[in-house]
Order: sequence, then C-alpha cells, then structure tokens
Amino acid sequence: MAFERKDRARVYVPIEGDTLRSIAERETAAGNPITWSELARYNWGTDDEVEIDAFLRDELGTRHRGPDNHMVLSPDDQGRGRLLIPQRFKQSRLSLDREYTIRVRQRSAPPQFLGCCSLPGITFGFNSSFVRPSVVEHLQPLEALAAAHPSSKIMIFGHTDAVGDDIYNKKLSERRAWSVHAFITNDPDAWETLYNHPDEQWGAPVLREILEDLGYDPGGAGGGWDTKVRAALRAFLGLPEGAPVENDPATRRRLFAAYMSGKHDILLTGDRFMDPGYMGCGEFNPVAAGEDRVERNRRVTFYLFHPERLPNLPCSFASTAPCQRQMASPERRHRKGYRCSFYDSLARECGCDGPVILATLRIRLFDAWSRPMTEAPYKLTVAGSVLTGRAGKVPGAVPAGASWVEAKLPVIPDRALIEWGACEEGGDASDSYPYRLELYLDHASLDDSEDAAIRRLHNLGYPSEAPTMENLRTFQFFHRLTDTGLLDEQTVAILESSHDRCTPAGYSGLEDVP
Repeated sequence: MAFERKDRARVYVPIEGDTLRSIAERETAAGNPITWSELARYNWGTDDEVEIDAFLRDELGTRHRGPDNHMVLSPDDQGRGRLLIPQRFKQSRLSLDREYTIRVRQRSAPPQFLGCCSLPGITFGFNSSFVRPSVVEHLQPLEALAAAHPSSKIMIFGHTDAVGDDIYNKKLSERRAWSVHAFITNDPDAWETLYNHPDEQWGAPVLREILEDLGYDPGGAGGGWDTKVRAALRAFLGLPEGAPVENDPATRRRLFAAYMSGKHDILLTGDRFMDPGYMGCGEFNPVAAGEDRVERNRRVTFYLFHPERLPNLPCSFASTAPCQRQMASPERRHRKGYRCSFYDSLARECGCDGPVILATLRIRLFDAWSRPMTEAPYKLTVAGSVLTGRAGKVPGAVPAGASWVEAKLPVIPDRALIEWGACEEGGDASDSYPYRLELYLDHASLDDSEDAAIRRLHNLGYPSEAPTMENLRTFQFFHRLTDTGLLDEQTVAILESSHDRCTPAGYSGLEDVP
C-alpha cells in the first residue's frame, strides 16, 4: 500500500528512547499501520540500519544509543531535519469504467561513507603540527581514493595523545588537521601562520628539515640560524656565496611552497573538501590507551563522503563544549576507547583509524526447520568482543535477505559463539536467545580435509562432540545422499557447498521467519 504525499505527513515529536520500531508499533496500534522499514524508506529511501543510524545522527541530531548500539531519539537532540510520519493512501469507490494513471516517486539514498585513510603519528613530532618528510610514504591511499571518487567531499580530522589538558589538545589537533589541509592544497600562507603560532616551535629545526629533504645540506640536526643553514638557503634560492639571506616571511613562503609541491602529486583544491574541511578531535578518540606520549594517537584521518550525504558536524573550533555533549552517554561505542559518539559513528566503517580489519565474518541465522530468521536478535562473542543486534541485510551477501550477521574483526580467530532467536513479545532484543552454537572459523585453513569437514558439519548444527558417523549419516539422509557415514567425495562436495553458501537442507529460499 502507498502513502500520502510528504506535505500531508505528520512531523514526529521526539520521545526519549524512541526508535523507528517503537514509533511504527505505536502508529500501528493507533490505526496507522506501518513498519519501521517503511518509515525509514519513506524518509530516507533506505532501510539499511547502518545508513539509518547516519541519517538519525545527521538529520535529527541523535547521539544516544540503545542496547543494540543503534541510535535512539531524545527531545534534546539538535538536528537539521525532521522525521515525517506518513499516512496510508486510501482511495475508495474507484470507478471501474475508466483508466487511472498512478505516479510513483522512488528515492534512493546513496551511501554516505566512500572511504578513508590516514597519516600515522610518526608524521608529527610531539606538540607539533609540522608535516614531516615521511608523509610521502602514506599519501598514496589518499591519492587513490580521491581519484576513485572525484565528486566526493573530504574531511580531515586531527588527533593528539593525552599529554596536556583537553582544550590545549583540541587546539593542537586542529592545527595538525589545518597543517595537513594546507600541505595537500599547497597553501604556504597557512604554514607561515603556524610557524609564528605561540604554541608551535617550528623555528630553525623545521627549516633545516625542509632544506635537507629538498637536497641541501643545512648541517647537523638541531642548532639555530647558523652559517650552514644560511649557506643551504642561498643554494636553494640560487644566490651567490656570501649574499645576504634572511629568515623572513617571503623566504619561508618559497621554502614551504617548494616542500609542499615536491612531496606529493595530489591535485586537491579547496572545493574537494567539506566546509569546514578539517577539524580537531583532541585526545578524545585514541587508537591506543595511555596517558603518556603515544605516537600512534598523533594521527590525522581523511574521510571521503558522498556530496549528497555530508555528515552534520556538531564540532566547534577551540571549544570542547560540543565534545562534552557528544560524550554525555559513553556506555556504548563501536570502537573501544572512543569518547565522542559522533566520531565513533563515523569510524564504524573505517578500516584505517584504529585496529586494522583483517577479517569479515558473516553468519546466517536459521531456525530448527532450516528457515532463515529475519531480524532475529543475536549476541556474537568473538575476538574478545561481544556484539549484539538484529540480523539484517548485508551488501553482497548471497543469498540475499535480512537474516545475516556481519562482524569486521581486527584478528582472524579460530572460534566464535553465536546466540540468537526470536524475542518474546514485548521483551528486549537481548533477553531471549533460544539458539546457541559455537562456531569453528579455521575450517578453510586446515590441511586435513577430514578435520575441515567435521568443522563444517559442526557449524551446520551437527555437533562434533557427538559420534561423527551418526552426524554424517543424518546429514546424508537430509541431503538425499546414501547414508554411509563416510566422507566420500560427493558428501564432502555437498557439505562444502551447503556450509559455505549458507543453504542447509530444507532451506526454501524464502525469508519468511520474522
């Protein structure tokens, strides 16, 4: 059934802790039948839960999360948009002796996150925003992403370690992000401001490092504006020996410009960036724990977004007040140690900021009758983490349907524990898990084909603790094979196909179990 036009929809008034599901249930009970996915598609053209969280964050200003780590609504949210409650389209007594034309408008939401990469902490000295020469080793990913997504908008986030107070580190991280922005857009004037900033100590050491990188000999490390540095600067400027040379703004501008253009081939102009194009997170989102100097935390991260889906930045320059607002409910995060709810939601899909994602685990949930369980609540214990939520759709997963669990892992584990099942009426999603199975994840790496087959058999619900022959015969019976209890060639082929394609015996191909 269709819905009325948006100009006839009601504007939702936020209730503390509301979700699209609770709104849909309330509307249905009041005589306006609607599902949460219809509500999402009506407003944003998608029912992908990751994208819905992004829309709730950007359009409605949500920052709190529920037990399943998805966004929940609050009356004190400050967004730039509004949530519309549609009304079912009703047209009675249509005449049967005439022809009608129905026009349907379909909105498809593009993905927001297009890619990310970062400059590691080694790029910056302690308490400094100067971009060291080692940056050249880490710019290729940015160049590739910018070329692959030419219409994308880029956002730069700077970070620091935890030495110093919050506001000082917030400003330092902003200078780092600004310095990188100036570096890749070839803006030497910005570096001149940073050179003279009262909290920066670039001075002669930075000039020495630049001259040496450009191929001139400024003498040993350290030291001030001495004879060796002046000789190297004359050589850079093409002046004769003994000619006067000064460390003045015009000279530094030429030096900065040569250094910037010589360290990268990326042609990025200001219009490739969001407005603002950079921001600082201070010490609030570390990738490594520690109160002392932790070089890994002094990184700068690039995010690329679709131009029609730019995030709504809650940040301000030189102020931690918005940061404190985003840290009001720190109990749930996608990334351990991150204090800012907004940045944590951006980093959810980021493989470069924090632990490297080495593996993607996909699990399909079925009931005892081999029927896929759509939106079933689950709890996954893997790689030292406990993940909860509901099964949903996963891009690229075959077969399609909303019965998948996906986890991106920083390690490749041997085991995982999955618990799942239909939630009791009116109960919380985490309260009811009638199904439980320990999974073997190392089956593909085993040299022994028999051991690999036993693990696959176990993952399909034929426990390896039970007699193997009995399990094999049961598997063969349900797959209409000769029940020999032996791992013959045909049995192994069917076992691998059934396990790896997530199509157990009795699977009908229908997503029919809510």
